[in-house]
Amino acid sequence: MADLEYHVQQEGIHVTTKIFDNFDKAREQAIYLLNDPTVRRVHIDVVTWTYDAAVQYGGDNAGDIYDEDPEASVHDRIECTLNDDGTLNLNHQGRIP
Repeated sequence: MADLEYHVQQEGIHVTTKIFDNFDKAREQAIYLLNDPTVRRVHIDVVTWTYDAAVQYGGDNAGDIYDEDPEASVHDRIECTLNDDGTLNLNHQGRIP
């Protein structure tokens, strides 16, 4: 388990989660999943297990946010949708307790 993880979760007929160690791999998986018509939604949950991982993800401010509630499981949730032209739309939803 890494200190900074990206959990890609699809919602559709089946709910599955895959864990990646970098955002680029997670983004590629989200695009792949969104090309399936049975998939309604894909989230990338950014999980930070340590203060240093939070700083790595989002700088000093993210570290401060981590310190406010280190038990929160998801530092940031990103809702992913695929636009008609095939580009990925990312909507940051913030921290999930």
